[in-house]
Amino acid sequence: DRTISRDSLPRESAQTVVAARCPAGHLSPAYAGTCRVCGQPLPPQQPIEIPRPPLGVLRLSNGDTVVLDRGCILGRNPRLPMPSTGEQPNLVKLVDPDKDISAQHLEVVLDYWTVGVRDLGSTNGTEVTQPGRPAVRLRPHELVILEPGARVNLAGSVSFVFDPAA
Repeated sequence: DRTISRDSLPRESAQTVVAARCPAGHLSPAYAGTCRVCGQPLPPQQPIEIPRPPLGVLRLSNGDTVVLDRGCILGRNPRLPMPSTGEQPNLVKLVDPDKDISAQHLEVVLDYWTVGVRDLGSTNGTEVTQPGRPAVRLRPHELVILEPGARVNLAGSVSFVFDPAA
C-alpha cells in the first residue's frame, strides 16, 4: 500500500519542444527534414509547441525496456543526484551478481530532442557503438549524443539499444 503510480505525481517543469508530425503520426523536431522514427519526409506544416514526448526506448539485453519520458540513471544501486532539482530521473536497477556494473554507472540525459549518455565515473567503463562505426569507450562524465540504433555496453555485462520508436 506504499507504492504509487509515477503518473499520479506532478510533472516538474516538463520541457517543451517545437514539433512537426510525419504522415505516420510520429512527432519530430519541426526543423527536421525527415521523421526521426520512420524516416519519411516531413510535409510542410505549422510547427506546434508541445511538452516533450517520449524520445524512444532503451531495449536492455536482459529483456527489459525503459521508456525515455525522462532521463534515467542505471546501475546496481542507482539513486537520485543531490541536490535534486527539476524533473526526477528514472532509476534503473541492474542485476549484476559479479558486480562489474557500478552502483551509479550511467546517466541517460534528455535535452529537447536529443538523447545522450554520460558515464558516471564507473569502475569498468562504458562503450558506445553508433550505427556503422566502431565502439568508443566513454571518458568519465563526457556526454555523448546517441543516434537511433546506438548500442551502449556497461562494463561488458549489460547492454541496451536506443530505439526512437516508443
